[in-house]
Amino acid sequence: MFKDFIVLGVSGGLIVFGAKYLIEEALWTAQRFSIPDNIVGLTLIALGTSLPELMVSVAAARKGKGGIVVGNVIGSNIANILFIGGASGSFALLTVAEESVTYTIPVMLFFSLILLYFVKTNWVISRFQGFVLLLSYMGFILSAF
Repeated sequence: MFKDFIVLGVSGGLIVFGAKYLIEEALWTAQRFSIPDNIVGLTLIALGTSLPELMVSVAAARKGKGGIVVGNVIGSNIANILFIGGASGSFALLTVAEESVTYTIPVMLFFSLILLYFVKTNWVISRFQGFVLLLSYMGFILSAF
């Protein structure tokens, strides 16, 4: 049990270090290539912070635990919006780019409905539907530029 606490502590430290490094490098990249902050957040930061979730979801999918995958996706989005957004907003005033409200949020809502449709049709997400979701993400990223 002591070993578990050590691993947890070291992992937490690595996450803090990784988050700091990710932000610094993403900001440097944004300044170097004149990329707006919201685009950096939608791409580099979002992908960087989603890698652990991806690994959890792939492991769960391989074990046939689709409920874990969908729960992880939905729970993560709710936590990001309410907990992370709320915690960040309570530390500092957050200035939001207009594109975040007029484009990004409606797109997020649209794809949330697509996910709901995919899941509710047969209570599964087929390989084809997974492929559609991946292509949709690629299209979204390309449209952000």
